Amino acid sequence: MNPPEIIQKEKEIICNESLDYELRLQFAYQASVNELISQLDEALDLSILNSVEGKKLSETIIEITKVFYRKTSQEQLIPIRQISALEFNYQDYLSRKWTFCIATDGSILSEPPPEANKIQHELICHTGDSSYKGFVNAYGPEPGPFEKGYLSAFCRVLDTGINSFNIHKFNREKDQLIMALNRIKESSIKSRTEKQGMLIQEIKERLRSKCGILFLLKDNISKDASELNSEDLEPQARFPDSFEIQDLAGLQKIAKKCILNNTKYIIERREGGGYYLAVELFLRESGKLAGAFLVQFDEKPGHNTIHLALQAADEIDDFLIFNREMLEEVQLREKIMNVLIPMIGEDQSKFILSAHDPKKLSQPQQKYAIIMFSDLKGSTRTADVLMSRGKEIFEKYKNHRESPEYIDELVKLEKLTENYVKYINFYLGLSSRSVLKFGGVVDKYIGDAVMAAWGVPIDAPDPIFIARRAILATVFANRMTLKYNESMKQEGFEDLFIFQQRFVLHCGEVLAGIFGTPLRFDYTIMGAPVNEAARIESLETSAPGKVTFSREFYNLVNDFIEADHLGSFKLKGKENPIDIYRFKKFRNSNISEIAEEYIDRSKISISHAEDENFKDYLRDDWDID
Repeated sequence: MNPPEIIQKEKEIICNESLDYELRLQFAYQASVNELISQLDEALDLSILNSVEGKKLSETIIEITKVFYRKTSQEQLIPIRQISALEFNYQDYLSRKWTFCIATDGSILSEPPPEANKIQHELICHTGDSSYKGFVNAYGPEPGPFEKGYLSAFCRVLDTGINSFNIHKFNREKDQLIMALNRIKESSIKSRTEKQGMLIQEIKERLRSKCGILFLLKDNISKDASELNSEDLEPQARFPDSFEIQDLAGLQKIAKKCILNNTKYIIERREGGGYYLAVELFLRESGKLAGAFLVQFDEKPGHNTIHLALQAADEIDDFLIFNREMLEEVQLREKIMNVLIPMIGEDQSKFILSAHDPKKLSQPQQKYAIIMFSDLKGSTRTADVLMSRGKEIFEKYKNHRESPEYIDELVKLEKLTENYVKYINFYLGLSSRSVLKFGGVVDKYIGDAVMAAWGVPIDAPDPIFIARRAILATVFANRMTLKYNESMKQEGFEDLFIFQQRFVLHCGEVLAGIFGTPLRFDYTIMGAPVNEAARIESLETSAPGKVTFSREFYNLVNDFIEADHLGSFKLKGKENPIDIYRFKKFRNSNISEIAEEYIDRSKISISHAEDENFKDYLRDDWDID
C-alpha cells in the first residue's frame, strides 16, 4: 500500500464505531506518536539550521513545543492526550541553567497551572565533556499512559535537539569570537591600550560574564613564574569601564595563582557570590610570561565557557606578541635557536635562551675559548687525481661518446667520486663527534677542515677543564683516524681514499655571537686567537697524524700531558714569535678512566649517531707513537 492508502485505512479503523473503543484509541495513539515524531524531527532540523543565524535555544524549544501541541491527524478523529502546559529545565552551550513554562497556546507562563497534575521525563544536556540532567514536566487534569508516551517521544527528540543546538551554537560562537578579536587586533585606528579594552569587552560579552579584567606584567619585569609577585601584575584593561576594582590585591593574587597553576586556568569562588575564571597568558612563541585575564560569573563556568576563554587567551597572546617590540623578540629568539641547535642541540639552546636576554645573547660578547682546527692530508691530491681522470676520459673518448667503454669509464669515475665524498664526510665526522663527545661545539666546516671551540656559547667557568676536554677530543679523534686507516689498509682500500688528519689547538679571548646578514648568519667566534690558530695550522710543524698547540694552550694542560717543544715561530701579523708544541703522551696511565669525567653526556647520542664502535675506542690505548 502507498502512503495515502495507509492513511485512509488508519482513518477507517479509527472511525469504525463497531470496533472496541479502547482498541481504536490504542491504534490511534500508535499512529499519532509516529506522525508526531516525524513532524518534530522536521521542525527540529529546520530550527538547527536557523541556529547558525543566531537563534536562541529557548526559541527552538518554543517552536518545537508548538509542533508538539498541534493535534495530529489521528487526534482530530479521536481525543487522546490531555496536556495543558510543559515546563522545561535545561542547560545551554555555556552550561547556563534555564527554566520556563509554555501553555498550549504558546504563551510563556510565570508558573505551572494551579491544581494541575504532572508527569516528568528526564533530559540529558551535553555541554562539552560534561552532561547535565534536566527535565520536562507535563501538566494536565489526569495525565495517564498516553501522555507519558507522548512526553517520552517528545523528550527523545528534544534531547537530540538541545545537544545538536549546543554543538552548533558553540562552534559558531567560537568562530565569531576569533573573528571579532581579530578585527580588533587588526584595527589601524585604535591605540594598543584601546584595543586591550575592546578585547576584554568582547571576551566578557561572548562568555556572557558580568565583568572582565586584564592583568599584564609591569614593564621591564622579566621573571620566571616561580619568582613572580602579585604586585608585578597590574591591571591594563577592564570592562565595563565603570567596573571598580575594590579588591585589587585579591584579584592580583588570583592572577598569580593562575600563572603558577599547571592547567592554564583556575576557577575561584568569589566571596560576595559567584566565581572568577582566571586564564594564563604565556607567550609560548617567545617563551615569556605575559600575565592573565579574569572574568566573573554568577554560576560556575562550564567546559564550553572555559574552552572559549582558552581560545580567547590564544588570541590575546597573538595580540601581545604582534606589537613591534615583542614581534622583534620572537623573531630574534627563532634566529638564535636556528643557529644554536646545530651546535649544541635543542635542549641546551632552550636552556641558554631561558637564562639570557636574547638581545644581549645575539650581540658579540667577549669569551675565553679554546679553538681547534683540523684538516685532512691527501684530500686535495685525491680531488686533483679525480679531476685529471675526468679530463683524460673526456679527451680519450671525445669522438666516441656513445661507446660502451666511455659509459663504463664514466660510471667508474662517478663511483670513485662518490667514495671520495663519502670518506671525506666520514673523516670530518670522526673529529666532529669527538668534539661533541667532549663538550665542544662545531663552529663550521671549511672545505676538508673543521673549526671547533670550547667555552662558547656557554661560558667556561674553568679554562683548565675545557682545555683538558679539547686535548682529549683531538687525541681521541686522531687515534680513531689512525685505527680506521689501519683497518682500511688491511681491507685493501686504495691509498687514494686513506687520509690523515692534523689538529691544532690555541686559546684566548674571542668575540662570540651571531654574525652575518639577513641572507645568511651564523653563531661564530672572531678575534686574534682564531686567526693565530689558523696560521699555526699552516706551519710545517703541524704535521698529519699529530696534535699541535701553542704555549698558551700548553700552559693550561702541562700537568695533564707531556709535549715536545718544536721551537718558536713567527706568525703573520704577530710581532713576537710563538712557541709551538706537539702532543707526546698523557701523564696518567689510566687516561681512559679519567677521560670519562670529561665526556658531555648530553651530547653522547649525537656523538655516537654514526659510529656504533665509538664507545669501544674509549677503552683503547690513548698514547700516540
